Amino acid sequence: MPIDPRRYAMTPEGRNADRLADLERRVSGLERASLSGVAKAITVLSTPTTTTVPNTTQVAVAFAAPAVDVGGWWNAAQPSRLTVNRRGVYLASSSVSIFPSAAGDRQAIVIAQHNVGAELRGFHVPAPVNEFQSAPGGFFILEEGDYIELHCYQDSGGPLALDDADLALAWLGVGAS
Repeated sequence: MPIDPRRYAMTPEGRNADRLADLERRVSGLERASLSGVAKAITVLSTPTTTTVPNTTQVAVAFAAPAVDVGGWWNAAQPSRLTVNRRGVYLASSSVSIFPSAAGDRQAIVIAQHNVGAELRGFHVPAPVNEFQSAPGGFFILEEGDYIELHCYQDSGGPLALDDADLALAWLGVGAS
């Protein structure tokens, strides 16, 4: 099917000027209608207070007050954890960035701590020369009182600065047992 250039006239910014407002309206409507129906509650941590990752020590990244805490899962007494208050299916998302070092491995893990043990989702990179960036996460079935944390590890021979980190958790609803 040929493209009609009059229908898809591009602005200098590379956007379709005739359809941009309509697209923004539709996306906005989808966010209001669909996201509220999918994510029942959400907490987003985006200001890490952990500034370094010690050598050969797995560290849980602590965060300042959440950017969003509709779930009510963050507690200042345990700033690295998001502790859930209801059973269900959850989606965890995170990102971490550790400054470069020529030696040693890097690892970032999202840990879901259950009453019966831990479930891990993460990435391991042997001796990255550049800044280590990772985004572990996934779906978890959690019970009331279970929690997730973002952990980092490195063995470069000395401490490395944590450039940035965030952790988000969304409750998608109650799943099958």
